[in-house]
Amino acid sequence: MAKIIKKKLQKHQGFTLIEVLVITGLTAIIMLATVSLFMTFLVNQGKISQRQELKNAGNNALKQITQVLREAKEINPCEANLNNQISFVDLNNQTGAFSLNGGVISLNAGVPINLTPDHLEVTGFSANCYQGDPSQFIRVNFTLSNPNPSGLSESDSQDFSTSITLRN
Repeated sequence: MAKIIKKKLQKHQGFTLIEVLVITGLTAIIMLATVSLFMTFLVNQGKISQRQELKNAGNNALKQITQVLREAKEINPCEANLNNQISFVDLNNQTGAFSLNGGVISLNAGVPINLTPDHLEVTGFSANCYQGDPSQFIRVNFTLSNPNPSGLSESDSQDFSTSITLRN
């Protein structure tokens, strides 16, 4: 009787070749699906990160332009400027200008300060002034884009615009 039980135990030990192949195939399919989902997540995170950087850089430039122009005493000349520049006179009678230099918006008031990062490109920078009573009204527009995105994402761009009324 012990021999019969021993033979039955030996007969059922281990896996058959078909069972091993099925498990290996299922494991491979699950691993491929997991890697695919992870790669999609990484690509989407990269795109979101680049869009957020673009938005933050544009909003920061608009905020600085608005802050300086709102406190300006006057805009000289107050007309659509064809050379991508808007000049101003501040409360201390110092002159300055916002201009587009090599794809970067910069503030020139003594020492030039770049308002947008060098790796992002600004196009269509314009500042249109409107004379009004009692103050001037200025509309600033530009498009910010990332011409050389890193990774697998394509180039992205965003339009920025603001209206400013001089306080002084």
